[in-house]
Amino acid sequence: MTLKRVIRQTTIESVEGAGHFDAIVVGSGASGGLAAYKMTKAGMRVLVLDAGLVPPLWQRPVSRTLNGLVKLVSNPIALQYLPARVTWKAREWLKLAGRHRQAVQSTCYAWEGLPDGFVDDLDNPYETPDEQSFNWIRTHNIGGRMVVPGHGRQYLRHSESDFSPSDSASPDWPVTLAEMAPWYEEVERLLQLSGQANGSEWVPDSLISNDISPGPAQRAIMHAIQEKWPEARPMLGRFADPLDSMAMAAETGQLACRTGAMAARLLVSGGQRAQGVEFYDKRERRRAKAHAPIVFLCASSFETTRLLLNSRQDGALRQTGAPDGPLGRYIMDHVSVKAEGLMPDRGMARADFDIGNCIYLPRFDLCSATARGTKRGFGVRLYRVPGPGERSYFTAVSDAEMLPNADNRLTIGDQRDRWGIPTLRIDYRLGRDEQYQMRDQ
Repeated sequence: MTLKRVIRQTTIESVEGAGHFDAIVVGSGASGGLAAYKMTKAGMRVLVLDAGLVPPLWQRPVSRTLNGLVKLVSNPIALQYLPARVTWKAREWLKLAGRHRQAVQSTCYAWEGLPDGFVDDLDNPYETPDEQSFNWIRTHNIGGRMVVPGHGRQYLRHSESDFSPSDSASPDWPVTLAEMAPWYEEVERLLQLSGQANGSEWVPDSLISNDISPGPAQRAIMHAIQEKWPEARPMLGRFADPLDSMAMAAETGQLACRTGAMAARLLVSGGQRAQGVEFYDKRERRRAKAHAPIVFLCASSFETTRLLLNSRQDGALRQTGAPDGPLGRYIMDHVSVKAEGLMPDRGMARADFDIGNCIYLPRFDLCSATARGTKRGFGVRLYRVPGPGERSYFTAVSDAEMLPNADNRLTIGDQRDRWGIPTLRIDYRLGRDEQYQMRDQ
């Protein structure tokens, strides 16, 4: 059975049927889709609730038309034939127009690739303290952020130093690299990763299905990097197309999927056992309930926290998230810096283009003797997208990890979204270490 057919057949009546499902999964992104696939493959009847539902053209004619134009001018194929000045100017103007309903989402570099996949900021508000803004980027769509064009598609394992940081700024993870290794391998086998095994102490080797070598242009770039920074250890990224786990789950015949379902709160028994989920159904324009003895919360970290906090406020969860407890605290974001520009192709064949086939520089911070940021450092990814003529768009992206801080937290704010669900207040700021980290990057 196809996923489209599953979605068509998952009516509100079938969702509300008592005792119909073995498990409910909230969210259909990388984790939710894989959870659904694993359980349906084992013979369990699974319901996936996903918030995504693109409004019809007649309901949002301006935004739907605008979003179509945005996707057109940002398409990698179009970039090869349109003059660079034309595409940059068109994207700039269209992004400006998109701010009417997506003022926050349109600030994301990947927004242009799938505007309809990102939330409508007017329908999905949130609060921040005065003079302390935070851009909450979020998608509501089958597949989550992984299927957004422009996603880097990198799948790198954490190292032992990630699981057990030596800086004592946070406790060790409750699992080790050795314990995670078989789970990494299972996912990597499904993904069919392309890349190389490098023996890096910072990026443990993965299960590689398609062993590839750097092309001539990549070798030249790697050589130039090592000439300038001898301590650098450039490597190819490890990449794959997004795993279509929801379609794989649909093929088992055990999947139900309701789109346009905004999870509002957990249904919990008197013994604090999950019994299901209450959600707002965008099609029926009313609240509904789905029941199952197992519930997987696989929305984004912020959305999952909102669901738990709202469940606590409604009295469903008595012990989770006490006022002085950890729920909602220690929120962390990437400390990211990006540089991009249009440069000569340097001999790279256009037929070789794959957005995931990038160069990665692990722990590039170690190449600087003056780095003052966190001891956890940062890496750099170098991407290339074919441009007009004999030139390409090159992008360097550096991501670093924040340190946990209890004052960076999520609470339930005073606003409600379009569907009457209480929204988040995000209290977040960069600390001194993160500010030093940004300067290092």
